[in-house]
Amino acid sequence: MKESLRISPLPHDPGYISIEFTGAHNQQLVRVMTAMFMQGEVHVLTGTTALLGEGWDAPGINSIILASYVGTFMLSNQMRGRAIRVERGNEDKTSTIWHLVCMDFSDNLSGYDMNTLQRRFKGFVGVSHSGETIENGLNRLHLEEPPMDIMKMKTSNEKMRNHAADRHNLAKHWDQAIDRSEGKGMVEEMTFLPEAIPKSAIFPYTIRALVIQGMMIGLFTFLTILDSGLPYRFTTLKTLMIFLLVGLVLSVLVMLPKMIKGLWLWIRYGTVETSAKQIGETVLETLIEMKVWKTEKDKVKMNTEQMPDGEVHFWISGGTRQEQMMLLEAMQEIHDPLDNPRYFLKRKSKWGPFRQYNYHAVPLVIARNKKGAEFFQSQWNKRVAKAELIYARTLEGRKELIKARTKSLTATFKDKADRISVWR
Repeated sequence: MKESLRISPLPHDPGYISIEFTGAHNQQLVRVMTAMFMQGEVHVLTGTTALLGEGWDAPGINSIILASYVGTFMLSNQMRGRAIRVERGNEDKTSTIWHLVCMDFSDNLSGYDMNTLQRRFKGFVGVSHSGETIENGLNRLHLEEPPMDIMKMKTSNEKMRNHAADRHNLAKHWDQAIDRSEGKGMVEEMTFLPEAIPKSAIFPYTIRALVIQGMMIGLFTFLTILDSGLPYRFTTLKTLMIFLLVGLVLSVLVMLPKMIKGLWLWIRYGTVETSAKQIGETVLETLIEMKVWKTEKDKVKMNTEQMPDGEVHFWISGGTRQEQMMLLEAMQEIHDPLDNPRYFLKRKSKWGPFRQYNYHAVPLVIARNKKGAEFFQSQWNKRVAKAELIYARTLEGRKELIKARTKSLTATFKDKADRISVWR
C-alpha cells in the first residue's frame, strides 16, 4: 500500500506541526518517530503503556515520566526499562524516572496513589539517595514522613528535583554503597523502628527511662532538702556549702538504685540491635526444637544494624533460603500488631499507679501445637522478658485478644515491620 506524508501546522500554535502517515501501519509510524527521536529531531515522546511497551527500544532516553496507575512489578518494570537501558558509546549515561502521585491529605497514609507507589517500589532495587545502601522499597528515596501536607509535599518535590539534577554523583553513590557492603548479593531483611522492640516499648524497663527516673528522683530530693533549709539563715558561706554538699550526696544515694538498674539492663540487654538478636535467637531455638530448622545452629548468625534515622535492619546469615524466609516471617509476625493469632504473649508491668501491657503473636509456624508455643514462651522468658502465654481459641482467650487489640502498645505504632531486599 502506498504511503504518503502529510505535514500541517497546529491551528493554535504554528510553531508546532502535525505529521500524519496516510496508509501506514502503527508500527511503521512508531519506527519513523523513534528514528527522529534518536537523531535529536524530537526531544519528547508521549505514548500509552501499550504503545511504548515491550518491543520498543530507544536507548537514548534519559528521562521518563510515568503517569500510569499501574502498580504491578511486571508492567511497571517494563515501562522503566525504556530509560534504564545502556546506550552504545555513552557509557556514563544516567536516567531519571519520575512517578506522579496525587496526594490525599485527609488520609494519614497519603491515599491510594501513594499505596500504589509503595507496591511498585517493592519490585525496584536501586541505590539510596544517601549512597549508603542498595535496596528495594520507597524508603531509599528518603521522602517526608506521612501524614503529608502541602509543605511536606513541596519539600519532597524539591528534594527529588535537586537529586535529579545531581546526575554526576549517581555513579559515586553506587560505588559508596557497594564499597560499604560485602558484595555477596541481595539479602532479604526485616526493618522496624526501635519502638517495636518489647523492652523499649515498656516504659519502666527502658534503660533511658530508668536513668531519667533516677535523675528526677535525685533532683526532687535535692530540691526538697534545699527547701527545708530556706527558712534558716546561714551564718557563713562554709555552712551553706556543707548544707548543699549533704543535699547533693543524699540525692545521689537516692538516685543510685535506678542508675544501677539501668546499667544492669544495659549490660544484660545491650542496644536495640542486641534486643532484636535475642528475639531472633528465641525463634531459632524454638524452630530447632520443633525440628523444622535443619541447619546446624553454629552455622547461623543473627545480624542487626541500626541506621542513622533509627530504623533497625535484621537479617540472617547461614541456613537455607527457605529457613531464612521462615524465620523472617516469624519475626515479622512478632513485631506486627496482633491480627488473629492462635497463641500470643502478654507482658504486663506496673510503675506507680500505672499498668501497661504489651502483646506479641506467637508465630504461626510455632503456634500450630501447644508444645511449640510453650517452648517459645520459655525461651522468651529466658532471653527477652517474662510473659504469659494465652490460647486465643477459648472464650477467655478471645476476650483477652479483643482487649489486646485495643490496648496493645504495639498496635499504636503506625509503622509495621517491613521486608526489603538489600545488597550485602
